[in-house]
Amino acid sequence: METKKIIIGLAVIIALLITVGSALALDPAALSVSDVKVGKTGGNLVSYINGNETAAFQPGDEITVKVTVRNNGNVPLEKIEVAVNADPALGNFPAPQSIPDPFHLQAGQEKEATYVYKIPASLTAGFYSVEFEVKARDES
Repeated sequence: METKKIIIGLAVIIALLITVGSALALDPAALSVSDVKVGKTGGNLVSYINGNETAAFQPGDEITVKVTVRNNGNVPLEKIEVAVNADPALGNFPAPQSIPDPFHLQAGQEKEATYVYKIPASLTAGFYSVEFEVKARDES
């Protein structure tokens, strides 16, 4: 299982942990998070790689997170799910707005999951985590 970490620099720090998992005997390298973009909703989204810190955000800001899921294998994948596990202090992190759950990808295909989240205005400065886990089944 591969884990990618993104730190969002906020007055409230949210750590996005991107976890690529698998169901059944799927090769973990066949399914990946190929890009993560973060920014204020309506503004420019910036692409981040493992361990980088984002621009600053404040409690009350609405942010958009876009996670690109890619099928790197040579067979179709079915029942792909992007699960979100957020720190309870953040409240309910939304379901993805741009993809069905679950979905499928042909070999070499990718889809983008978009999340829009308003940071609670009452949240105190600190570190909070949001984990995205991607899992799938090989259609064969």
